[in-house]
Amino acid sequence: DLKADNILVEMSGICKISDFGISKRTDDPSGGAFTAMQGTVFWMAPEVIKTRKEGYNSKIDIWSVGCVVLEMWAGMRPWMGNEAVAVMFQVHSCSGPFLLGVNHSGFQLYQAKKPPPVPDDVVLSELANDFRLKCFAM
Repeated sequence: DLKADNILVEMSGICKISDFGISKRTDDPSGGAFTAMQGTVFWMAPEVIKTRKEGYNSKIDIWSVGCVVLEMWAGMRPWMGNEAVAVMFQVHSCSGPFLLGVNHSGFQLYQAKKPPPVPDDVVLSELANDFRLKCFAM
């Protein structure tokens, strides 16, 4: 269940992923296609919501990482709504970029091709700042 709440960042800048409750082994004998709808809807890939047809595999984690990066960049979740059903409908009907029309400082940074600012009370090492600049510069 890869989501912002499960990414722990130490003061030194080291990131750790937590909560592997629904993770699967990569050498799973079932062939890697799963059909149970598990996870948190705000970071859930369309394949998970549409499980009855083909199922899904580990590629859904790429979707979740994208949602986490967008949340970091924009400062808000990529899907609007407080109710799971509303969010699931938005994800299920996703056919292209989302939230790009929102007038938000995170998207202004995106359009200007700039990384998010570092808070005044945070000191990044040269290596961490280089990583930040390379990740968010396009």
